[in-house]
Amino acid sequence: MKKIILFPHPGGEHGRQSKITTSKISDNIGTEYIRWHNGQHARKFLKNEGNFIDKKGNLVENKDIAFWCEWEPQSEIINNFNLSNIEKQKKELPLFLQTPFFDTTERIQNTDPFIFGNNFYWAFCRQGSQPRLTKLSSGDLVLFGSKINNKFVIDTVFVIREGIDYSWNTYNLGTSGVSNIIKKCPEYDEITLKAGSCSSSNPDYYYNYRLYVGVNYNERDSHNEMFSFFPTKQYDTIKGFKRPEIDLSDYFNYDDIKINPQSARRLTVEDNKLKRIWQEVKKQVVEQDLNLGVYTKIPPKIVVSYKNKLFKPKAKYPQINNLDAGVNKIVIKIVFKSNKQYGALIGNQNRDLNPNEFNPVIYIDTTGYLRATLWDGKNNRTLKSEVRVDDNKSHGVIYIADTVKNEQLIYLDTKEIIHDILNPDKCNTYKKDGELKDAYKISNENLDNKYFWQLGTAYTRNKPKTNGFWFVFDGVIMEVLIKTNKNAKHFEYNIK
Repeated sequence: MKKIILFPHPGGEHGRQSKITTSKISDNIGTEYIRWHNGQHARKFLKNEGNFIDKKGNLVENKDIAFWCEWEPQSEIINNFNLSNIEKQKKELPLFLQTPFFDTTERIQNTDPFIFGNNFYWAFCRQGSQPRLTKLSSGDLVLFGSKINNKFVIDTVFVIREGIDYSWNTYNLGTSGVSNIIKKCPEYDEITLKAGSCSSSNPDYYYNYRLYVGVNYNERDSHNEMFSFFPTKQYDTIKGFKRPEIDLSDYFNYDDIKINPQSARRLTVEDNKLKRIWQEVKKQVVEQDLNLGVYTKIPPKIVVSYKNKLFKPKAKYPQINNLDAGVNKIVIKIVFKSNKQYGALIGNQNRDLNPNEFNPVIYIDTTGYLRATLWDGKNNRTLKSEVRVDDNKSHGVIYIADTVKNEQLIYLDTKEIIHDILNPDKCNTYKKDGELKDAYKISNENLDNKYFWQLGTAYTRNKPKTNGFWFVFDGVIMEVLIKTNKNAKHFEYNIK
C-alpha cells in the first residue's frame, strides 16, 4: 500500500503580508525587495531559470519560468501586477513577480519544501506535530498546497525517492545520512537546515525527523514513470497565474479529502491506484493551461550591503549569557536608530527556538512607537512611548529591573540617566520625565537565569503591534550596555 499526503501550508503571498523595503542595497538588486522572512510561512510568485514539460510532453530547458513556491530568503520585486480591488480580495492571483536570491548573514525562517536544484527536499515541516509524516516510503506522494477560497490549490507535487532519518543532534555531529545531501547541495543546508536547526537546550533536539528526497524527471524510469514537479508557465511580463485547483473527489470520499489548514491528511491507496492519482493531478494541472516544472536553478547567493544590517537572526543573534544566579538588579541601555523600521531591540525566552515562555522586553512596534513588555508575576504589562521613534534619529532607551525594590522602570531619551547609566541606584533618584507612562512591580522570574536573552530579535506571539513570531529589528543598534549586580557587559557598534 502507498500513501498520499494532502499537505496544506499557509497560502498567503509574501509582499501582500510582508514588509517591502525600498532602498538600494546592491548593484545586483533593485530598490524594492523583501528581506529574509521571520514570520509565518507564505508563498512567493517567482521568476527563475528552469526546465519544464510542455503540454505536448516535450522537455523544454533553460528558460525563464514563473511559478508559485515557498522561498523565505530575500527576493527582489521586479513587477507589480496592479490587480483590481476585486482580484486582490480573492487572493488568487499574485500581487508581485519576484526574483529570488539569498544572503545568509540574516538567515531566519526555513524553506521547506525546497524545490531548487536537481532534487526536491522536505526535511521537517509538520513532522514534529504529526509523527506519521516521518514514516513515509519511496514512491509515496505528497501534494503541497493551500486552502484558498475553500479550494485546495497546489504548488508542489512531491514523489518520494528516499527518506533519511536524522535528528538535530546527529545533524550537528555530522553522523547522519543528511551529510551526503549537504555535500550534493550545500545551498540547501544554508537555506533550510541551518535555518531550521535548534540547540541542545531545545526539547526537539533529539526528535527523529526524516529528510525526504524527491524523484526528479531523469529518475522517473525507476519510479513507475512518476516524478516530482511544480506548476509553471514560461515567463510572462504581463500577468501572473492562479495556483491550480486539484479535485480528487472521483477517488476518495469528501470527508477523506476535506482540507484542514492546520493538519496534513494521510490517505492510503493500492500501489496501482497511486500512479492513476498522480496522472490525474498532472492532467488537471495541464488542463488549467500550465506546464510541469521539473527543475529550477538554485538562486544566487548575493552578499548585500544593508545599511541597517547588524545582527544574525534567531539564536544566532548576539546572545547575552543566561544571567548569573543571584541577580536581582539589571540595567540595560540601548542606543538605536530606526528609519520606519520595527522589531525587538532585546528580548528573552526559556528556549532559543519555539519558546513557550517569552518576553519581548523592548521593541519598536509596527506603527513606530517604542514599547516595553514587563512581567509582574501574573500578567504582562505593555508600556508605550508617547512619540514615535522611527524618525531616523538616534534614541536612547533604558530598562531598569530591581527585584529588591520590586519595580521595573523604562526611560526614553533621558540624558541624565544615559550619562549615569553605570550607577543604577543614582538612576532611580532622577525625575521620571522620560519614563513610559508607569512603573510596574517585578517578579523574580524576570531575572531567572534559565532564560535566554538576545539582541535584535524576540519572540512576540500575542504581543500588540508585532508579527506574532520572531520579531527582527531592521534598524541600527549602535550601543548596548548591560549591567547587573553581578557583572557588566558593554557592546559598542559603529555603523556608518
